[in-house]
Amino acid sequence: MRPPMVLSTEDAGPKACRIGAHVAMAGQESDDGSPRVNRFIEQSANWARARAAEETGSYKEFWSFIANSLAENVAVSEMIARFAARGFARRDAERLVRTAVATAIQTSQLEDTIRVEGDGTLRILKCWSTGKDEQVCEACRANEAQGWIGLNELFRSGHRCPPAHLGCRFALDFKASGRK
Repeated sequence: MRPPMVLSTEDAGPKACRIGAHVAMAGQESDDGSPRVNRFIEQSANWARARAAEETGSYKEFWSFIANSLAENVAVSEMIARFAARGFARRDAERLVRTAVATAIQTSQLEDTIRVEGDGTLRILKCWSTGKDEQVCEACRANEAQGWIGLNELFRSGHRCPPAHLGCRFALDFKASGRK
């Protein structure tokens, strides 16, 4: 069973950069020599592939594009350029691709953490982590104000994890909260 990428806010580093840092680290090895980040990106690609299988038409095509790009370890900036080349305005392509990549990463990370908790040894909590700046929307501010909640609980916005909306730039933090 794979460990989640972040188990506490103390180990997380700058919150606003966390998703980008995980994507940027693809291909690097962890301290123990295992290609942990490669598995993390592969897991995100698999989640996007499963999402594509549930969709039809242009949504299916979009999620397949995201899954294949993640699987091929394509940089987000290159994904945006490729998507814009399909006739989308650069700004729209950037918001769509970044939100979709964040969705794949955050959801697969949450699902992996739920599997870790499922082994019965630890209780793990999650919280919505924002940049705490003037650009934080009310929904994300309310989600963060909710504090630490169980992995299967919904945030006030009705979401399991970020992103809550197009262009949402926030992430989940996790912490172990004793034994079950």
